[in-house]
Order: sequence, then C-alpha cells, then structure tokens
Amino acid sequence: MSQSADTLPQHIRPAAHLRSIGWVVRRALLGIFALGLVNRYDLVKLRSVPLPGALLNRVRVWMLSPAERLAGLFEPRRVP
Repeated sequence: MSQSADTLPQHIRPAAHLRSIGWVVRRALLGIFALGLVNRYDLVKLRSVPLPGALLNRVRVWMLSPAERLAGLFEPRRVP
C-alpha cells in the first residue's frame, strides 16, 4: 500500500528527505571522482594546507582518507 508524501505522518517526512539527500550526495561524489574532476593530486594539495588546531587536522584526515581511496579507484592504471 503506497501513500503519497502529503499523506505521510509528519515525523516520517524528514527521515525520507534526509535519506534522499544522502543518496544524491553519494552519487554526486562518485560522479565527481569518476569524471576526473577531482584526483589524487588535488587531495594531496588539500592535505598540505596548514590548519589551526589539532582538531581541524584530525577532521581533515578523517575526511580525506576515504576520498583518497576513492580517487585511487578511478585513477587510470599504467600497463608496463
């Protein structure tokens, strides 16, 4: 039984909205790396920018580590 968004209870709508935003953001990030708009060189340069405070450095490492792995997946391979 399907209900339209207008008939859903008020507390369900924000959860569905956040899920859909998360889905779009994940697909957009994959597309950015797949199209080569961001590569490993860009991430290395971003990692080298000095930030004030240890907390900001930890947050940057936490965010860039998965991004660097993702960039490596879409990096062209060299055949010897």
